[in-house]
This record gives sequence, C-alpha cells and structure tokens, in this order.
Amino acid sequence: MITKNSPKLDSNNNNKIKLIFLSDVTTDSFTENFHNTFIIFNSINDILYLVYSNIKDNIICINLKNNEKICEIKNNSLVSSYNHYLDENNKRDLLMTVSIQNKEIKVWDLKNIECIFKLNLEGSICSGSFINDKNNIYLVAIISDFEHNFGEISIYDFHKNKIKKINDFNEPCNMAHIFYDKKQSKNYIISTHFKYIKSYDYEENQLYFKYEDGGVSHFCSEIYEYDEDIVKIIDSCWTGDIKIWNFHTGELLNKIEIKYGSIREICLLDKDYLALGCDTFDIKLLDLNNKSIIQSLKVSNDWISTIKKFDHPKYGRCLILQGIEKNQIKMLIIEKC
Repeated sequence: MITKNSPKLDSNNNNKIKLIFLSDVTTDSFTENFHNTFIIFNSINDILYLVYSNIKDNIICINLKNNEKICEIKNNSLVSSYNHYLDENNKRDLLMTVSIQNKEIKVWDLKNIECIFKLNLEGSICSGSFINDKNNIYLVAIISDFEHNFGEISIYDFHKNKIKKINDFNEPCNMAHIFYDKKQSKNYIISTHFKYIKSYDYEENQLYFKYEDGGVSHFCSEIYEYDEDIVKIIDSCWTGDIKIWNFHTGELLNKIEIKYGSIREICLLDKDYLALGCDTFDIKLLDLNNKSIIQSLKVSNDWISTIKKFDHPKYGRCLILQGIEKNQIKMLIIEKC
C-alpha cells in the first residue's frame, strides 16, 4: 500500500538518535559536484582509510584512527569519484579513481601505491565500480552523455578486454552502483535517471525492473537489505521526495515528501533512519517510521556531495560528509538518545 506524507520538523526530545558535529577532518580537500567524492574503508591490514582529492588533483590517504597522513599520490586530473574493493585472495586493497575530465578509470594497489590499471574511454564517464563475478574481479564502466541522449554500461577485465555490455541500457543516467543479493547470490546494477530508476540483472544481462511513478529528477539510491524479508530500495529526488520500493517486485511501498528543499545525497544509517543532504546546504535526519525530520544541522556552505557512515574505534558509529569545492570533509557522531 502506498502512503504519502509530508514530514514536519520534530522538536520532541524522545528521538532515538541524534547527530553531533565533531570536527573537520581535512584542511585541503577539493571536489566538484560529483558523487562518491571520497571513500572510507577498513583495509586488509586494519587501517581505517579516508581517501580524497586536494586542489592539486592529488590523491590523499589518511588513517582516521589517528588522523595521520599515509601518503599523497600524484595524479594528472581531479578524481570525480572513488571506489574500493578488498581483494582478499591477493591480500590487497584496490582503489578505483574515475576522472570525468580525462575520461579515465584507474585502479591502484594501495599495498605498493601503484597504478595497476588504466582505461581511457570514449564519451562521458558517469561512474565506475568493481564487481565480483564467480571470483573474478571486473570493472563496471558507466558512460552517460546527456547531450546526445546516450548511455552504456560495459564490463572490463584487468587486461582492458570488454567482456560484456549490459543489454537494454542506452540512455544517460545520474549515477549507478552494484547491489549483490546475498540470498540469491546474484549481482544487480542500479541506475538513476530523470524520470525513474532501473535495475539490471547482471547474470541474465537484461533489464530487471523499472521503478517509476511519474516523478522526476531521481538522483541517488540506497538499499535496505531484508527488512521484514523484503529487499527495499530507497531513492531520492531533486523535487524533494523519498521513495521506497520493493526491489524484487517494483512496487512503490512508501513516498515521503520533504518540504525543506531538493535532496542531493542520502545515506541509510539503518532500517529506521536516513541522512539527507539538501540544497539548503545542511544535513537532515529522517525518521523513516514516523516520516518526520528529527534533526537539521548546517554543515556546509554549498551542496553536500557525499555522505558515508562508518564505525570509529573511539567514537563508535559516525557519519562523514563533504560539500563541493573547498568545503572540507567533516565528521559527525551518531549518538543514541
């Protein structure tokens, strides 16, 4: 059953969690208006990595456990987005950097700080991801050309061979990412578009579902894994809506109108709470059960481009986020009330 609600700012003190600003994490970060403008992960040797770009287009790696700089990697263009893969078989961390400016995807082995793969593509690169296909690691490259109304998803091995092109995908998209369904042991590719979002069955190489209700400007999405035995997908719109769908049936389960501006970025904290990056340059905390905004924090002077959650050994559950251009990466604590 579809429900539609407009949340109000909740001033009660009975909120189960709240966000507390801790500090700026960087002093030299720089990004343009992209998604996944930094990456945070625990490495194979238990280092809590934060990787981002500075205004010189170099790649900076710091250890968030002690806030010490690990290295600075010289680069020839601004990294638009980052991705990470823990290659346990080869005991290494793989870092993917995507440059829209240079139409280039690189993969770095962080063990030796070495670029082990470089792929230049024709057309406008939207994003890139890693995918594990029967224990083979491949690269997913997404081309998105709004000017010529064209898009393509192609799969490459580490020898630059194109091993697959996703059928039924021929239009530009805002972003795309990989979802691995553990119960089905299957990979899916999810893409967001102007009037809908889509999912593709990687193995069958075909469109799986189109999630559409007449709204426009779908931008980013997150996955609920097995909430009440249902895989749910959440997507956000520039028009200010949050929509929750049944991933495997395409049914619209819920629609929440946000009256505080367009939503540029979302981050699912758990099945109950969603963090929103809005065009009012603040981060808002949405209670999905009560459909209410329970907190709003001004943390940026421009669009918030990326929000990530992680566990810190000292502070516990945390959020880290970045506004575009010279807005620095900031860290917030997720505290129980």
